[in-house]
Amino acid sequence: LFGAFVRAFGSQGSGPGQLQSPAGLSVDSEDRVYVADTGNDRMQQFDAAGTFLSAWGTTGSGKGKFRGPTGVAVNSADDLYVSDAGNHRIQAFGQLPQPDGAIRVGASGAFAGDAVYNTSGRGQAVSASAARGRSVTYETTWQNDGVFPDRIRLKGRPSGANVTVRYVVGGTNVTPQVTAGTFRTVLLAPGDAVTVRITVTMRSSAPAGLRFDATLRAKSQLDPTRKDVVRFVTTRA
Repeated sequence: LFGAFVRAFGSQGSGPGQLQSPAGLSVDSEDRVYVADTGNDRMQQFDAAGTFLSAWGTTGSGKGKFRGPTGVAVNSADDLYVSDAGNHRIQAFGQLPQPDGAIRVGASGAFAGDAVYNTSGRGQAVSASAARGRSVTYETTWQNDGVFPDRIRLKGRPSGANVTVRYVVGGTNVTPQVTAGTFRTVLLAPGDAVTVRITVTMRSSAPAGLRFDATLRAKSQLDPTRKDVVRFVTTRA
């Protein structure tokens, strides 16, 4: 009977499944419900029965952040479009998980690879040189460009006969885990990112002109077929 009460879900608050002045919702082809949780500056996902599944977004203007989202629509491919009212924009989110790597030389300057997704390193590569006994540092960022919270697994090239490579997250040396392919980031909400710094040192044995061509590869924990890579080439000066 149309108009008969079926169910209600949610309560006032900021915890998982709680809402503050929700202003819009939409349903995808799998009957998952997406709610614009306006007062909490986030999106929430529920199943058809109203059971909480996931949430993403915080207050801000970066990718995956919101200021008073007021509406949401889903297209035939189950991509989401969110009316991010306070930021005067529409944000689009795809259903597939997607890690996004970017890289630069040092701690300043432009990144290569932002919003470029491939496993060849095309468009996401940088190069530098270092004398014997000297180092060069590359800064990489790994962002969750998917629509759901995800962890990103990383695998990087290890040290060689004439070169040492070190991977650091925050102040922690994660080289053993990265070179073994067992390192994974903390759980990243959509739009969130982690920084990995790579230091390449030319040993005293490195011959002139030595070219160390390396990659740092990523894959989604939710869907390991979703991958990305950055490439860094270091030449002995």
